[in-house]
Amino acid sequence: MYSLHYDAYPQEKVDSMLKLNLEAPIKLIECCVKAGATRVVNNASIAGQIGHPDVWYGATKAGLINATKSFAKIFEGSVVINAVSASPVETDMLETIPLARREAFLKTVVTGRFAKANEVAKVMLWLATESPEYINGTTIDVNNGSYMR
Repeated sequence: MYSLHYDAYPQEKVDSMLKLNLEAPIKLIECCVKAGATRVVNNASIAGQIGHPDVWYGATKAGLINATKSFAKIFEGSVVINAVSASPVETDMLETIPLARREAFLKTVVTGRFAKANEVAKVMLWLATESPEYINGTTIDVNNGSYMR
């Protein structure tokens, strides 16, 4: 089973995670819109949707999903803003996930493999360029059936 260590997080790690996963993306959205951007795609995570064992990481990603929805309402269609919520992806970050969690996750996906970075990138590119503007304020799941809703 998962071991929760949320109470063992040093405050500096909590502050860093809040800045990296929540504060920085929100400030970047504001800067991009001021510079004239008409589309924004946030990099959320399945962790923000499932009750993730890394509580602080999951909470910041859930906050980014909420910010995506909030900004869509604030911008009233002048900016199309969405998020992509990927499951674990074959990147260096994958190695930070304990082996037992990786193995358990692989049992939940249809293909029995992790996402490839280019698969997530293609969804993000589509949202940033070609998706209909009526897709706004939503989160696209890229998780191969591991979290269906």
